Amino acid sequence: MTAAAPPGILVDRIGVRLGRREMLREVTLTAAAGQITYLLGRNGAGKSTLIKAIMGLVPLASGYVKIFGQDASKGRSAIAYVPQRESVDWDFPTTALDVTVQSQILDLMRDLQRDFNSSIILITHDLGVVSQ
Repeated sequence: MTAAAPPGILVDRIGVRLGRREMLREVTLTAAAGQITYLLGRNGAGKSTLIKAIMGLVPLASGYVKIFGQDASKGRSAIAYVPQRESVDWDFPTTALDVTVQSQILDLMRDLQRDFNSSIILITHDLGVVSQ
């Protein structure tokens, strides 16, 4: 019997502190290779902080991250990270085209996930995205 492939991303009981403030406590997540994992939560729940911790952009206070079975410091080169925009151009028109473009991006992500057996973690506030 062959050993199972390691998950694409394994987060085990990580904690993140920024100054005196505890941002994440005992967070565990497994994002299987070849799957899309969605992170849903209200603003300020720690979704972006979790991604930053996986990427090594904020230090871990506890726990560990493995990427394709490797220590995160070695495996991070296998990750693409697209941060959210910090500001919104409220003058930029948003129309039904946005829904079309969003669908095209999700289709592209699914193609990449399938073709490269990728793990994708997607942060969204839109339950409609998750149901697709």
